[in-house]
Amino acid sequence: MADLRAAVDTSVVVNFLCGGAEKDDPRWLSHSTWVFEAHEAGDFHLVVPTIVIAEVAGCGQVRGDQLSRQVRRDRIKLATDWIQRGDFIPAEVTLDVAIRAAELAIEFQLAGADATVLSVAETYGCAWLFTWDSGLLKVGDELGSLKVLQPKREDPDQGELLYQT
Repeated sequence: MADLRAAVDTSVVVNFLCGGAEKDDPRWLSHSTWVFEAHEAGDFHLVVPTIVIAEVAGCGQVRGDQLSRQVRRDRIKLATDWIQRGDFIPAEVTLDVAIRAAELAIEFQLAGADATVLSVAETYGCAWLFTWDSGLLKVGDELGSLKVLQPKREDPDQGELLYQT
């Protein structure tokens, strides 16, 4: 496996787990799926911030809004079990990560969870943070070696990766 690390935001995980969430652009699913396929193929280690688990559980697209409590629990258990079984690097939200997240929230006008995911990606030395979140995407390449971008599957017509290293 490559020594490269990539972090993933909740938006990519939810898009993947839901097979393309209903509010998402239908073209996203192939690219979200690519993130996990590339990780499994050894292209990079995937860092999953632990806050993503809480966000997935709180996401109506995963848990369902009009379902019984038991069905919601079962759905969330399936999602969290998948995350825990994955060969991902679980990234804890430490005090240092939280303090840096507060700084990033101010600098880039981010919501707390988004700033936390960004802080994790930076702290864990990730080359990329893959997201569909427009707030995070505005960070772009403003954090040195960390690039915040949408996931992009290889373009079979071009034979090259659409993300840059």
